Amino acid sequence: MVIDDQVENVTLVTRVMRDAGFSSVASETNPEKALISIHDIAPNLIILDQHMPVMSGFQFLTELHRLRADGPYIPVLMLTADVTDATKHEALRLGVEDFLQKPFDAVELLLRTLNILSASHIRKELELENADLTDKLRKRAKELEELNAELEVEIQVRKQTEQELMRAEGRNRYLLSACPTTIYAATARPPYRLNFIAETVRSMLGYTAQEIINGEFPPKSLIHRDDLARVLLALDSLDEVEKKTEIYRLRNAEGEYRWIRDDMVMIAGVDGRPFEIIGSWVDITDQRLAEESLTRRSFELAETNTDLLDIDRLKSAMVASTSKELHQPLAVIREFAREYRPSGTPGKRMTTYQSKVLRNCDEVTKLVEALVEIQGIESGMFQLEPRRTDIASVLHESVRVFEIETAKDGVVLNAQVPPDLPDVFADDEAIAQILTRLFENVALSTPVQGAIQFRASVDKTHVTIEITNPGRRLRAKELDQLLRPLGNIEGIDPSELTSSAVGLRISKRLVERLGGDLKIEAEPQRGLRASVSFLIWSPETEATWQPFRHGMSSRN
Repeated sequence: MVIDDQVENVTLVTRVMRDAGFSSVASETNPEKALISIHDIAPNLIILDQHMPVMSGFQFLTELHRLRADGPYIPVLMLTADVTDATKHEALRLGVEDFLQKPFDAVELLLRTLNILSASHIRKELELENADLTDKLRKRAKELEELNAELEVEIQVRKQTEQELMRAEGRNRYLLSACPTTIYAATARPPYRLNFIAETVRSMLGYTAQEIINGEFPPKSLIHRDDLARVLLALDSLDEVEKKTEIYRLRNAEGEYRWIRDDMVMIAGVDGRPFEIIGSWVDITDQRLAEESLTRRSFELAETNTDLLDIDRLKSAMVASTSKELHQPLAVIREFAREYRPSGTPGKRMTTYQSKVLRNCDEVTKLVEALVEIQGIESGMFQLEPRRTDIASVLHESVRVFEIETAKDGVVLNAQVPPDLPDVFADDEAIAQILTRLFENVALSTPVQGAIQFRASVDKTHVTIEITNPGRRLRAKELDQLLRPLGNIEGIDPSELTSSAVGLRISKRLVERLGGDLKIEAEPQRGLRASVSFLIWSPETEATWQPFRHGMSSRN
């Protein structure tokens, strides 16, 4: 763009530029209008006259810089006849690139123009490259900031990981030292060598870990000779079974053998081939000794049980034999007492003796039979046959019989049997026998013209029958003797072993075998209370019941 107030100068410069090949050459004779045009034209070079009437070249440059403070740089070639130093200095200060003295040479004008445009082009390229480099540096700086942030996070994570590893290593060291198990690692192929063994080997065998590692593996010199071949075979077969447990003996530092359980496992590498053997030693000497002691004790108990069974059979045979031997003399005595008729009319005293002899014979006979029966129960020769039983029918029949018996002594029987009693799991004959014995014992302590209460009740699992009377109270010792198993009675007066007492002991044993209970209690202000309970029948009860001991059935 050419700015000069003289039209001939503008025309001359424009012609020179066009002749040189510049197709777009703008011009303006009014510098104020030129300031406005520059905004739209954006020229690559301004050829400016210094001395103009409206606005000097310096004033133009000052205003141009103000208006285009943020715009791109436009080089200026100044035309002037004033070539003083002051003018040059001011022009250079305002950004003038070069000077051309009027009157100017056309060739010089063209050359200076080309030089300025070339320098401007280079400057623009440098600016573009600089902007590109700046942008790249900015991006790189941002990337470095992001990398630094990631690196900082990674450093923190690594620090935390290292701390966790240190804590884990500390825990592992503690666990390895505190655990009674000794962990080891060995090579997967012979000749086997230990790579690691926990320090707990010192407390187990008395050797340091280094002493064991420096030695051979397995430690053949320490393994009991009877176990060595088996241990070596187990190691060689780990490829096939992957895991193996062997129990063998190792000699400790004091020369004593300790029983060790060795759990070995083969670890494979990334290629699937055997890489390392991991194992653990556990000292099971105390357990082994306890098992051996238990085995000896079990054998001794088995021998003792055999002896007890033999004694039990002998006792049963003796009781049966005694029963036979007593039955015949008792029958003779009973028959003699019944048939004996002294000459003349027998006196009252003789009649009393005869009645007493007959009564005692009956009692002794019942006692002997009861002794035989309880011995059969204790020895397992008596076998119950429990099944689903209608307890209500058994109770009604028993009450009918008891009413007949109590009526003889003027005793009132008050019976309460609910009509909807559930079936029980029991032996119906055993129930009737047990109830009879309970009733007889309660009746013995019931005064003439007294009363007996007979009541049945149900809970979740049992049917319970209670027989009570207001008779005399029994002492605790009497109750204990009444129900103590016959084989455990010590220091009891033989006169106390009545057939009724022995019968109760039989009943208690039978009830317990059926999963129930039998009790006799002396109730305050009420006298004697006898109760017996039987399990309510269910398929589960019948399926899970097992006889106490197999033997000969009671119904052969």
